[in-house]
Amino acid sequence: MKFGVASLICLLLLTTGYPNSQAHAAGEERESPPRDAAGPLIVVGWGGISNGFGQELFSDPFVAAGNHVQWLAAPGQQVAALQAQRAAGQTTWDVLNAVNGGQLAVLLQQGLLLKLPSDVKARLAKQMPDGVNDYGVAYATASDVLACNAKAVAACPATPKDFFDVDRFPGQRSLYVGDPLIAMAMALQADGVQPEKVFPMDIDRAFRKLEVIRPFIRTFWQSGDQSEQIFRSGEVSIAVLWNGRARNLAMHPTDRMRLDVSWQGAVYEPGFLAVAAGAPHANAGFAYLEWVAAHPDAMARYAERTGYGFPNGKLFDLVSADVAAWLPELPQHFANQIRLDHGWYLQHKSEVDLRWKEFISAR
Repeated sequence: MKFGVASLICLLLLTTGYPNSQAHAAGEERESPPRDAAGPLIVVGWGGISNGFGQELFSDPFVAAGNHVQWLAAPGQQVAALQAQRAAGQTTWDVLNAVNGGQLAVLLQQGLLLKLPSDVKARLAKQMPDGVNDYGVAYATASDVLACNAKAVAACPATPKDFFDVDRFPGQRSLYVGDPLIAMAMALQADGVQPEKVFPMDIDRAFRKLEVIRPFIRTFWQSGDQSEQIFRSGEVSIAVLWNGRARNLAMHPTDRMRLDVSWQGAVYEPGFLAVAAGAPHANAGFAYLEWVAAHPDAMARYAERTGYGFPNGKLFDLVSADVAAWLPELPQHFANQIRLDHGWYLQHKSEVDLRWKEFISAR
């Protein structure tokens, strides 16, 4: 199965097209980083099941092969923390685990990632030709899907238009606080914009539509764990969730909760592994990226545990149909999802971020 470099990489603008020339500066001065410092490779992720299963399935075998790794959790804070480390003149992190496209775009623009050495990139491309760019490799891809507790409402929304129709589909709602583009993409689709025309975004139109549901947004979830808890507690009945968290809820119904999930209007979110510019253990970091890419069996177990995928055609030969049904790269899911244009976002970041901050702060 092929996923297409153009759809996965070029539309995310991860190799070309950034407005700031610093995006390529970090990796062009030398082919290989200097010798690693003493101490463990530091891998920084989102915490929770992402870190837990990443460590168990990828990192622990890497350690067993003679390497030393320490994991840290910084959910949603990867960009700010690296900016602070750069400002202090001492970068202490090495590998960024499952950063999303928006984070990667900002990190690239600000020169905070190391470019892959050409030999490393070539070996990665042999393992995952549809998931490699100049700065990293795809890892733990997700989709933002519509989720609804069918035991708490009379009818569940199946489309973005339904999600924004609070009269026909009443219920307390929730959105992810960490990426305004997801909510804006849903809003524009709900307002009649065709998926292929969501970008370039009409910012005013998106926020006008978002205002329709603002009184019905009970909370903005900040982490995967929180996104599950607000359903289990009954705090909300309708939300946009990461597909892996929706899967976990759907697989564990309760007397008060049975989750329905719709992929209509879903947003595709590749995650990436990348090495920080100035990483004290950059060589070990690149070796870790190669280790992950060379183990599709571990990817399959990760997908079985989490519901998150990898743009690796081998994966679907290694998982059951039940597991495949939840993966973002399943053809019937993949073909129709919105691809976020983070190059556009960088050009409009100040306005979008300000409007989003005002929106989530409104009462």
